Formats: sequence, structure tokens, C-alpha cells
Amino acid sequence: MKKKEKKKMSWPQRIILLACLAVFLFSLVKLGGIGFEYVQSEQVMKEIQEQYKGNLQESKAVASENPVRPQFQNLLDINPSIVGWLTIDDTKIDYPILQSSDNNHYLNRNYKEDISKSGSIFMDFRNQAESLNRQTIIYGHQMKDGSMFG
Repeated sequence: MKKKEKKKMSWPQRIILLACLAVFLFSLVKLGGIGFEYVQSEQVMKEIQEQYKGNLQESKAVASENPVRPQFQNLLDINPSIVGWLTIDDTKIDYPILQSSDNNHYLNRNYKEDISKSGSIFMDFRNQAESLNRQTIIYGHQMKDGSMFG
């Protein structure tokens, strides 16, 4: 009986194998980074949601002549650019609405002003939050994890 001989890989096969492994590892790192950003963004949003909902419960008992609703006072202390809150039942949409002097600022920033791929839900800079325009334009990303306007 003859022993089976091991075939050695030729140098082009080795180069192709190494290139494929490199692409696989690079893709794995990139996908992991995207997943990490989704998780991090979700945690940041949960923080502000808990803050808002806690304030909402406290403010139901308090009546004030202040033009700012009591549940927003703590949010305004965090970021004075918060102009409202958007909640849609039976969806993940439960976010603060921000507004800046242009429509690019909150495109890739969260309410803490940190860089974030998911950005924030924000109102068009031409709308007036105080006067409640008849047509208010709100922007946000459509995220694949169902967050924002997913």
C-alpha cells in the first residue's frame, strides 16, 4: 500500500489564502465595530429615556406657570437644544427632538454632543419650536436595528 502524499500548496494558493483570511478578519472587525456602535447608541438613548420618563412621573403632580414643561427642565439642563420629545406607540421611536442652527449638526451627533453614526432625531433649523409651525420637519436616520426611524 502506498501512503498518500501530502500536497503542498503552491505560492499563488498561499497568497490567495492569506488574502482571503485578511479580508475575513477585516470584515469581522468592521462588523463588530458596527454592532458595538448600535449597542452604545441604544444605551445612550436609554439613559435619556429614563431621565425623561422619571421627570414625567414627577411632573404630573406639579403645576407651574413656567413656559417650559417641568419634565423638560432637567433635559434642558443636559442639553438646551432639546425642543421636544417624539414617542410613537408600538415602535422603538421614543427620542428627544433636538434643533441647532443648521441641519448638519445633529446628523451624526447624539444629545450629549458625542459623535454617533445613528445621530439624533432633529427638527429643521427653519422651524420654530415655540410657535409650533403648521408644518414641522423632523429628520432622523433609518437604522437597521429598528432604532431612530428604522
